Amino acid sequence: MGKSLLSFKSFFSFLFLTVAIGVSSQNTSYLGLDGGLEGVSVVENVATGDVLPRVNKWVKANAALTISKDTTVVRSGNSSLKVTTLSSTAYRVWSPLMTIPESTTKWVIQYFRRAASTTDGIQTISNVYRGTGEVKASPYNTVSAANVWEKVVYFPTTTTASTAASAVAAGLYCKRIVAGGDMYFDDFCVYESALGEDITAPDAPTDASVHTFTSTALALTWKAPLTGTDGGKYLVVRGVVDPTAAPNVNGIYAVNSKISADAVVVYQGSETNFVDTALTAGGQYYYRIYAYDKAYNYSASLPINAVVGATLPTIAITQVDVPTMSTNVGCMESEMIYVSAINLTDANGVALSVTGENANFFTLSKSFIEQTGGVVSTTPVRVTYRPTEDGSHSAILTATSNGVTYSVRNLNGTAKTLHDHGNHNSQLIFFVRNGYVLFLANERDAICVYNAMGQKILSKMAVQGLNVISLNIHGVIVIKVGDKVAKAIL
Repeated sequence: MGKSLLSFKSFFSFLFLTVAIGVSSQNTSYLGLDGGLEGVSVVENVATGDVLPRVNKWVKANAALTISKDTTVVRSGNSSLKVTTLSSTAYRVWSPLMTIPESTTKWVIQYFRRAASTTDGIQTISNVYRGTGEVKASPYNTVSAANVWEKVVYFPTTTTASTAASAVAAGLYCKRIVAGGDMYFDDFCVYESALGEDITAPDAPTDASVHTFTSTALALTWKAPLTGTDGGKYLVVRGVVDPTAAPNVNGIYAVNSKISADAVVVYQGSETNFVDTALTAGGQYYYRIYAYDKAYNYSASLPINAVVGATLPTIAITQVDVPTMSTNVGCMESEMIYVSAINLTDANGVALSVTGENANFFTLSKSFIEQTGGVVSTTPVRVTYRPTEDGSHSAILTATSNGVTYSVRNLNGTAKTLHDHGNHNSQLIFFVRNGYVLFLANERDAICVYNAMGQKILSKMAVQGLNVISLNIHGVIVIKVGDKVAKAIL
């Protein structure tokens, strides 16, 4: 038995190391809104006279090119980049200069282009500047269809010269075909990827809620997808009718950009909450919440709607039900809740308390949350369960403020006494294959599985001997069995 466990452990150590090396670099997106011509960077139609990009500017290397921001031929958002040339010599157009940390991961350059002709106008190639080196694609080519936005992807075969922290940019070489002319570029995106083009969208956000914030504002909250956003963020679209039109695939949008005539972007960022202001009292508003990744692949939408109602003092706890926590006697388990409030008249804010027969087994990371201007912004509060005896335990969590209806949640936990079964190994030995996790445990050991964001995705009690659990997720997980903890990658 000891030999088989050792082999089991050695194999898993090898498996874990191999997978960890394969995914060790964090995929990161650069350029952001500036790549969609929606950010703070300007388009400067003055020849630099050299081959170098500039900070916060789209620039050209030679006066033979003309570059400008265009608002008439646009794929996504409000603007695109228009390039005009009559020259048969190729000259550079650079994106704004960025600074990145040390990295050995390859890059993907991704953008869309459009022209009025496939035989006359401009032909281009993509290029990358990193540190003091430059690589470029080959051969030159133009659009395959007139007046259609066409996707271009360039995946250099090297990390492009410098792997240390360095100044970087991406861009184009442009020259004429026949007489020359115009070409438009939009949704320019630069991201790290060891595998090349990313066409897989993230999972959708979950658990959206919305409530009246003021007489002219609504407050929205949601949860991140369990699998994360893969280097991306969130986009919230609003309409006075349901804004069902989805963003363009790989489209880059800033706040106030239109997705369709009935859909406007009201939030773009990394937070999972947002207050939509300047609304009409009594009006009904519809929202679609999206997650997007480093390549601007958009998830399915999370819909929600609400009427801007009367502004009564309100305390909200995002979680309708706090999951039951399972652990061993003397150990602890925790869950996160999120508390917010509006229109408070109590200068002391919101008080949090735990009562009930087993209240001493449950503690809160905060017992009081201050208010500012009658508002408590969405605040995380950790509920910790640390039992001193086995069995099932319960308590009541109450959030209070003068003049407000109390907000109440039930807290539940189960605990068992950890008996010594002669196994003094402090490490959890387990095996991962095809989405299944196999491990040895003692009867009634508490099993908890967490994703890379620390969110609990499974909680159950073990059986004696071999246990098998199925997990339909990918990425890093943390498994806790009794008092043993281990990490794996699915």
